[in-house]
Amino acid sequence: MTGQVSPLAPEVTNEDNRTLPFRRSKSLWSWSWTSSTLPPVHSPHPQKSASGMTLHDRSMPWLHVYGWRARSKSGSDFVTGGQIFPHVRFLHKGSNITFFCKLNKSNLTSYIFWRLNPDLTPALQYDRVNETVSSVTIHNLLVASVKVKCGIYTPEPQDLDEIEVETGYPPETPQNISCVYYHKQNFTCTWISGRDTRNPSSFTVTTETRHGKQMLCRTRNNSCSSFYSSEQYGCEYKVQVEAENAFGKAASHPILMNTAKLVKMDPPEVLYLKTLPVPVPSLELSWRRPTLAPDGLDVKCSLQYKELPAGERNFYHNLNMEKEEQMSYNLTGLNGYTEYVVSLRCIGNNGQILWSEWSEEIKGRTAEQAPSHSVELWRVISSSNNIRSVYLKWKERLNIRSLGIILGYMVQWFPEDKTFAAKTKTTDQNDLSLNISDKAYIISVAYYNSAGWSPNATLRIPANNEKAKNLLDNVQISTGSENTTVTWNVTDWRIQRFVVEWCVDMETSPCILFFQFVENTSEWTGEKGVFKPYKRYRLSINPILEERVEAPHTTYFYYKEGAPLRGPNAKIENIGKTEATIKWDPITQDEANGFLTTFSIVYKSLNEHESVVTVDSHVYKYTLQLLPNRLYIAYIVASTLAGNTSGEPVQFKTLKYNNKEIGSVTGTVGICVILLVVAGITYVHKKEKIRQLFWPNIPDPTQSSIAEWPSKWSQTAPIQNLVRSDGEFHSGDFHVLHAGYKNEKVPLIDEENRKLLFADISKSTGPCMIQEHSSLVHYATTESCHERLACTPRFYSTSCSASSSSSSLTSLCDLDGGIQEVPHTLELAKINGEDIAVVNPYLKNSVSTREAIHVADNGSN
Repeated sequence: MTGQVSPLAPEVTNEDNRTLPFRRSKSLWSWSWTSSTLPPVHSPHPQKSASGMTLHDRSMPWLHVYGWRARSKSGSDFVTGGQIFPHVRFLHKGSNITFFCKLNKSNLTSYIFWRLNPDLTPALQYDRVNETVSSVTIHNLLVASVKVKCGIYTPEPQDLDEIEVETGYPPETPQNISCVYYHKQNFTCTWISGRDTRNPSSFTVTTETRHGKQMLCRTRNNSCSSFYSSEQYGCEYKVQVEAENAFGKAASHPILMNTAKLVKMDPPEVLYLKTLPVPVPSLELSWRRPTLAPDGLDVKCSLQYKELPAGERNFYHNLNMEKEEQMSYNLTGLNGYTEYVVSLRCIGNNGQILWSEWSEEIKGRTAEQAPSHSVELWRVISSSNNIRSVYLKWKERLNIRSLGIILGYMVQWFPEDKTFAAKTKTTDQNDLSLNISDKAYIISVAYYNSAGWSPNATLRIPANNEKAKNLLDNVQISTGSENTTVTWNVTDWRIQRFVVEWCVDMETSPCILFFQFVENTSEWTGEKGVFKPYKRYRLSINPILEERVEAPHTTYFYYKEGAPLRGPNAKIENIGKTEATIKWDPITQDEANGFLTTFSIVYKSLNEHESVVTVDSHVYKYTLQLLPNRLYIAYIVASTLAGNTSGEPVQFKTLKYNNKEIGSVTGTVGICVILLVVAGITYVHKKEKIRQLFWPNIPDPTQSSIAEWPSKWSQTAPIQNLVRSDGEFHSGDFHVLHAGYKNEKVPLIDEENRKLLFADISKSTGPCMIQEHSSLVHYATTESCHERLACTPRFYSTSCSASSSSSSLTSLCDLDGGIQEVPHTLELAKINGEDIAVVNPYLKNSVSTREAIHVADNGSN
């Protein structure tokens, strides 16, 4: 649509002095001015003027402008300024509009520019009308509002004029007009105004009667109310709604309305809702007549009620209360001990079409009734110390309405073959533990309320030696996003009743039992919220055949699995040269979050890639094959179907040598150390013998006294013909030189002392005591061998040690055994005119043993 201009706009002519045609706008409104800075739009220049000069040819025009400005300062009548027309404030959205800018001076239109906010450059068209008028055309104006500014370069940009245009739609004709008559209050009408006009609209409601037309009310909303006196009840009106905004007007067609038909009452006031003490559950409802019901108008009401918490709504209609001020009604057909909510609404009974709103809801509960169903009863049997214990648990049936407040439970039990021996116990809990014998028992549970007793729930406990049958197979559990479904097969078609029991299988807490009876189906679905994620459950299905509970089928499952809460704690054992054993602790069921599938051993040494070994979930130890003398890091990863978790890493280093090599080296070194220690100890204790063995003292021959020995001594001890050619000793006499002691303080021993000493030495078998500073002297005696036999010479010796405390010398003399070695050297001494063999202290180290033995021929003395 072409833009419209104001009829007050001045006429303009083009260069041919022809008047430009302008079309008058249908609706022009006054407008308000708001000044703001506008961004420049694209100038229509360069374009050729009437003289053929372009905008870029600035030399002469700028001289003209400067001259004009100079003349203006000097008092010339040269007029500066311009004006935009038409002054349109509102415009239909999507239409086209052309604006003109008229200058007070000619030949300057080439320097006019336009600015629009927001920038609408693609939708603009510029044109030069004549020497004083320039125009801009906006096509398909869709923005809510636009500011248009006209300016001129003099030589800097200078604003001349500015207008603002808003777009929108005229109002639509109001639709769906409806009116309500509130007796003694007001008359209210409502309607639908139509689309958004982008400009506020006002609505005027007028009524027309035979007395004339008058305005009822005016508003900017979609409803309007006006007070009417009681005399208007039953009158007829023509109602019309007119809408108007800046873009136009629209009015609805007059609608004929009768206030008697449009009466709407307020909701009735509910007085009470009480329980009736009758065998059939009932409630009594009472309410009061609506206050806005006209006098003399018959009223009828409607009642709605529903069962809490989420029952369906039910209705009772046509509760005629006529002109009564109060009315009561009994609700029947209800459930016992059930809470209901009730509300009311009313309407005139003389052709009225408008119901009142529903009253506020009121709650009530029906009376209790005797229970009609038994509880669901289940048991857990255990034995300990020859005592059988039965844990009983019961609950109300699902989807069965409670008919009263349960006051208690009565449990009865007796042996199956002794019904007269029944025992009873009353409790207000829903579980009980009993100790029974090994026989079969019958147990029953009944509960009661204020109205009576429930039927008995009966359960048979089998005898301890009864064998249950396996009647189930192919049990499958499927878990979904919200529920869990269990299915199974039965091998006996007579089984139509099952008990599904489950509990959380945890190591740190006991199994809290839940159960559910299932009848006439081999499928059970646990609703949302029954099973929790990341918990291990033990589920058993118990078939019941003719009141006998057969063998259950038990399985374990997770409703939802996750990664373990923690990784295994590992430690290293038996570290060797090329291997090490890694062990880890089991993960408890409370921490597993699912069924463990595998353990992975991850290990690596520095600057090497990781190695992974995977083992089954029941393995908790593994021996790693490694390289010697390397530092390793290892950890264990526990995995389920839903994820895995790593444990803390451990560090260890393999050995440079294995245990056998270390043992060989250690053994060799140990043996050497032991030998050195033994040798040292031996040397300390036997150093004299070792010295005599390896470094003996050699006597000096020049100091020997053997040359001074008498020849008689040497003849008394000839050593010859000791053995014959047969190598045996023969009977004969041989003389043994015995020892005597020479006291250095007493140079000579008399004959009597010699004989006494000789007798003591020859007869003694025990120790002999000799005075201090005595020297050992050997004497010779004669022993005979009267038979020819293999006879070894008998040697004996005495070795006596001096004691510093007793000044004595102890001698051990063994006359029957062999004679021990005596480390002394003998020599002859003249004692009382007889040669005696004595110890020479100067030759005591020349030989280890010196014995003078004389062996005589057989029969010689």
